[in-house]
Amino acid sequence: MRLNLGCGNDIREGWVNVDHPGAVSLLPNPGNHELIGCDLDAPSLRLPLDNNTVTEILAQQVLEHIRNLLPLLQELHRVTVPGGELKVSVPYGGADGAWADPTHVRAFFIDSWIYFRQPTYCFSNYGYKGDWEPRGIGIVMNQKEYGDPVDMGKVRRDLMFQRNKASEMRCVLEAIKPIRLPVPGHKFDKPECPVRILFRDDTEDTK
Repeated sequence: MRLNLGCGNDIREGWVNVDHPGAVSLLPNPGNHELIGCDLDAPSLRLPLDNNTVTEILAQQVLEHIRNLLPLLQELHRVTVPGGELKVSVPYGGADGAWADPTHVRAFFIDSWIYFRQPTYCFSNYGYKGDWEPRGIGIVMNQKEYGDPVDMGKVRRDLMFQRNKASEMRCVLEAIKPIRLPVPGHKFDKPECPVRILFRDDTEDTK
């Protein structure tokens, strides 16, 4: 089973398409594809799916709209098979577009993804029971000014200190089951995750 979260008009054949209950009845679905209504921002979210049934989740431009993000990531972890993938795209936090839309409630940066993995998350305890390991990050840059091969040092400096150098970020997260134990002594654990630069005319993703 594959989930297409916050599908909007992008209703896909062969996927379980999910959107807010108030929007589902208004979405065009001439192919009569599977479409369910669910409030992804509910603090006590419970998807109408069994444990370990989902192999792939697509969340395109969705997570920046979610206030209760930990319950959502925990629930997605519940329904995903071990090793299943969550593929995310969000506005990059250093871009004006991350906050220009009044429906956006949060911004994301390169290190945002490590907080959904237990070995990093455990130093603060909010009851979160998910465990997602970032496997690849793609940063969509606005212009080709970083050389070939790309000067990743300059990229990271620009992303840290300058605005609007990147417009979008994509990440592939792997569901780790069973969830891992806390790191002894609550040591901050930051994994190495490959970061690649994508440009607006590239069609590749973070695979």
